Amino acid sequence: MASSEWALYESADGGRTWEPLAGGAGLLAWPEPGSLFLLDGGGRVFSSVDPAAEWSEVGEVGGEPAALLATSPDTLYAALHDGTIRLSKDGGATWVTRSSP
Repeated sequence: MASSEWALYESADGGRTWEPLAGGAGLLAWPEPGSLFLLDGGGRVFSSVDPAAEWSEVGEVGGEPAALLATSPDTLYAALHDGTIRLSKDGGATWVTRSSP
């Protein structure tokens, strides 16, 4: 799986060819197999167990994202473009500021 500015893509042949998936684009994080998170450019957080099938909106990070890290299915970190680091301990539903510039 890969993401561009416009769409998510999936490859079934080791990356030689790519097919677009339904849904939006954004930053991706996989804390473990069967658990995938997407953070879109507007700050909305989505989760999926099968990205080719369905995404569920789970929350909003509260700013313009620059990076996303998932250390477990519950714990997510998001860096915002203004330098703020946000933390979620409930799978992206709620966020607190971990540090700010």
